[in-house]
Amino acid sequence: MGKDVIFVAKDEGISQPIKRVLEAGGHDVTVCGSEGFAVGALPHMAAPHQNSVVVVICAATPTLDQETELIRKLRISRQLTDEARRVPIVVLSFDPVERVVRRRPSSVLLMSPGCIALRLPFKSKALCELISDAR
Repeated sequence: MGKDVIFVAKDEGISQPIKRVLEAGGHDVTVCGSEGFAVGALPHMAAPHQNSVVVVICAATPTLDQETELIRKLRISRQLTDEARRVPIVVLSFDPVERVVRRRPSSVLLMSPGCIALRLPFKSKALCELISDAR
């Protein structure tokens, strides 16, 4: 069974191919990012969903500052239900998350429970399996 995927990306050049991969894997995909990278996902998260939800965040910068801030907002936002705050988050990044955390310890949230890192580039099957298995 597919999941409702909220895909947050700043770059439409990368978001469209990844969206197609996710849809081919049977997932319903909502892309947000043009309306404000760090807050674009909140309205989508607050809405009711028929399937389980997974958030996929595509890294915009090597430091992952904006991505870390978005994860922080998703995890502590009072606009969201407890269930919505606990959804799995997949972070797509060109740099290994461990390297990012060494450079910027405040990014340790990227390694918290419920966050899964997938290094770009990746095989499309790997992303679809990761999302299907996320709980």
